[in-house]
Amino acid sequence: MKAQIKTVTICEDKCTDYPRNKFRDEVMPTFTEHHGNQVRGRELLATAVDIIKSKFTNDTEALIAAQRVMELGRRRYRAALTVDATIVTPAKRAKLFKDYNGLAGIEQSQRIGATFVMSGDLRTWFQQLADAVIAAIKSGKVKSV
Repeated sequence: MKAQIKTVTICEDKCTDYPRNKFRDEVMPTFTEHHGNQVRGRELLATAVDIIKSKFTNDTEALIAAQRVMELGRRRYRAALTVDATIVTPAKRAKLFKDYNGLAGIEQSQRIGATFVMSGDLRTWFQQLADAVIAAIKSGKVKSV
């Protein structure tokens, strides 16, 4: 079976102390820009080009893959936010993702809302991870991470 692009998932994964504000003020406008194929459409295609080049060696298949990346019906939008333990009930998660269903032209099957319950500050851990990755790359012993 030939490789083909079935769906394209646009992810907005955010670690924040204020998940509702982050979702409303940053994630929702970004998804609207992507779905409107404004400037974000070109960014999405530019990001997908490396994958397309590696999987589709035939020029015609590569062109079809690029066209599929741009098709709005193939898009999925995933908003993943860090939350504290107080936002674990369905009602509170619904409040967090309020208005997600109001994105013009984006069907329910295209929307994914996820939460990651955390306790404490993860910034130190993420910084340590980033430092370890950078050190591994600079050492020359690792070709990709």
